[in-house]
Amino acid sequence: MKPYIEEIHEKHGTKEFYRVRTYTEPFDTWFKEDSTQRIQVFSGEGWNLQISENKPILMEIGKQYSIPRKQFYRIIKGDEKLVLRVEII
Repeated sequence: MKPYIEEIHEKHGTKEFYRVRTYTEPFDTWFKEDSTQRIQVFSGEGWNLQISENKPILMEIGKQYSIPRKQFYRIIKGDEKLVLRVEII
């Protein structure tokens, strides 16, 4: 079971898609994706992104982050629900 709720949206008239993921509950899961992803934080304070063995970085609303393909990463819970836009690039 995934620790988020996901909605899939189409970029207006392009037939390209992106996902909106909402995280609300704490979890301790590492993920590994088959494609490079770009995420943008829509809302959520205090959440961190940790890629592989690097130190966690605080995610800021409005900023974008890249998750390289085949790299383990995790999202560390913050103070409120987290809403991300996720695009495969």
